[in-house]
Amino acid sequence: LFKPMINYLRAKACEMPLGPPVKSPHPKDYEMRQDFYRLVEYFGMTAGIYPTIIELHRGEPGSADIGCYQDRSVKSSEWSTFTVQTQGHAREITSFEVVLGNVERMQIGWINESMYVENLSNDHRNGVGEEENSLALDCCRGGLLNQGEFTKFEGLSIGAGSVIRCEQKGHRWLVDGELVASSIASDDNTRHFENDFLPPAGHVNNSNDKIIPCFSGKGHWTLSQIVLSCP
Repeated sequence: LFKPMINYLRAKACEMPLGPPVKSPHPKDYEMRQDFYRLVEYFGMTAGIYPTIIELHRGEPGSADIGCYQDRSVKSSEWSTFTVQTQGHAREITSFEVVLGNVERMQIGWINESMYVENLSNDHRNGVGEEENSLALDCCRGGLLNQGEFTKFEGLSIGAGSVIRCEQKGHRWLVDGELVASSIASDDNTRHFENDFLPPAGHVNNSNDKIIPCFSGKGHWTLSQIVLSCP
């Protein structure tokens, strides 16, 4: 099981900008693949072997300092929109967690990438949740933005130091460990919302619905945890 990891690290060590990118290990046997995922996670190597990157999607180039690998943070001097992409592998992001610093008009959510880009408006003031094919927790107003429709969550307080966790590609939302919204009927005692564009919970992306994390805001925040699928 260690051999694919070692071969990958050796290849990354000599990777060149003009050469072909190094792809993450993908053992052909399903059981071996699951064992390999567990091994990588056990040694704390998931972020290195199956990397993800934060990219500026909409905003002024040079206005944001974007960290990588273990320091997955953003410091943005202008209000901008960012996406999180996988790099060199087919494992999908299914859940993530964000720790807020000092932020302005922070919106945290998901987009259906191809459809979102195709239908993106010319209004640069719109962020994730305000455009079609996007959903977001509006941290400043305390509510859910679902393709431009805002639902206020009374009593929800989010500020510097808050931890936002989004599970199952936007079906469940937690703030500081408390479930605040869900589109899953079995989640009792919480605010429910209609799932207008997200695929059913547990669904695997296809070429027409690549659901990826997306953030809009100004200030400093850190992507503290990412959960990947195990195909």
